[in-house]
Amino acid sequence: MRYTDAEKIVNLQANKQNVDKVSDEGEFGAVVSAENSPKPGTFSNALETSIEINMSKKEEQMKQELMHLAGQFLRARAGHQSLITVTRSEMSSDMKYITLFISVFPTTAEKKALDFCKRERSAFRQFVIQKSALHFPPTIDFEIDIGEKNRQRIDELTRE
Repeated sequence: MRYTDAEKIVNLQANKQNVDKVSDEGEFGAVVSAENSPKPGTFSNALETSIEINMSKKEEQMKQELMHLAGQFLRARAGHQSLITVTRSEMSSDMKYITLFISVFPTTAEKKALDFCKRERSAFRQFVIQKSALHFPPTIDFEIDIGEKNRQRIDELTRE
């Protein structure tokens, strides 16, 4: 069950009388402890919420790790005809698929760079397995970051 951030806050606030202490020192993220026995179902709701918070933290860590590894991989493998930068990533809610967005300089080399990235996906997957603790990395795809291109165009227009 997925909760929005607002639902997580409301759920935790509704059950705070049952929760004695919340800390982020546990092996799997947030640790919720209670001295009073909670009403049936309320503590499990708070626990589900803490698990959701932990999953978003894990998802963010995985995205950052994959972006960092993609930068290393592309720096080592790509030629010197263009500069490829990993700008952002989007991951599916089940953490099985990730899209890494790239920007390319010069922009005339975008198609070649994107073709190269897509062609090297399986080699990148092996690189991730070797260089990280992810033994089963998500399915990886690359796309040109249109949002970054738009931001750069806005910067150009504001300078004029």
